[in-house]
Amino acid sequence: MEEIRERSTASRPPMPTSFFDLPRELRDIIYWEVLISPTGYIEPVPIPIVHHKKPPANQIRRQRFKLRIFPSSASSSSSSSSSPSSSEKNGVVSLSLARVCRQINLETRALFWKHNTFHFDTPYSLIKTLKEMGQIPSRLITSISLSLSISLCKLLPKALRLLASRTRHGAFRRLSLDIARSDLIGIARCKTSGDEKRIDDYDELLGMLREGSAGWMVYIRPCVTENGVKE
Repeated sequence: MEEIRERSTASRPPMPTSFFDLPRELRDIIYWEVLISPTGYIEPVPIPIVHHKKPPANQIRRQRFKLRIFPSSASSSSSSSSSPSSSEKNGVVSLSLARVCRQINLETRALFWKHNTFHFDTPYSLIKTLKEMGQIPSRLITSISLSLSISLCKLLPKALRLLASRTRHGAFRRLSLDIARSDLIGIARCKTSGDEKRIDDYDELLGMLREGSAGWMVYIRPCVTENGVKE
């Protein structure tokens, strides 16, 4: 009896003793649950920098961001019957797991940047955030969603020029413009307004979109508000 028990024990595969003993397929499932927004969208929110003491003059402190799920996790989870992930419960996507060690960083880097779309409320917030992120991380972004109103179109060409540089020297490939129907009609009317300045702004906007479309895809869709409601 003891001999049979010893044989059955010896034939069993060893139990995993570390995270990397798990099959890569299981590790990928864990990575997806932790690092991918359940809505597909994340909104970078600046974390206030608190100086406990005056930093040295030659020290540059990089702005840090909280990656908030967009739209809010409350609205997205209410429409889903499945149990919420850890990201949904916290309302943010955390990169802490990716910083545990070099191997996890290598295994998750492409996953995070490829499957999360960064959302920005205005062209100004897009420009400011990408510059504060620095060139290395901002060049890893592959997809951006931008809310746009007719009153903020003046900043769009500058934002598009910045994205063009991220296309030439980075991974950026997709831009979604979230425009309310009324604003979209207002932009279209610029061409027939008779106002030379508005006509020039309209032509510049279309020119920038055409120039950008050579390096990335541009989509225009109805606005999605913080509550997940389309306008």
